Amino acid sequence: MVKPTLQQRIGKTLQKHRQALGISQEAFADMLGMHRTQYGAIEQGRKDCQLSTLLRVAHGMDTKLWQIIRQIEESA
Repeated sequence: MVKPTLQQRIGKTLQKHRQALGISQEAFADMLGMHRTQYGAIEQGRKDCQLSTLLRVAHGMDTKLWQIIRQIEESA
């Protein structure tokens, strides 16, 4: 079995959080002031995510950055 990359684990974690909020990818990206394709690439694990971007996303999800990071770590 191929182990998911860090980018894929980040994307999957963010996707789960966003879906739990019941917000579409497009609406969430809009809320963050980010283009949908840029945010979509992050969720799909195709784009590296800077820490500042991850913090911005966490705040948009009304959660703490450490909680997101913990879930990413646990998915390893």
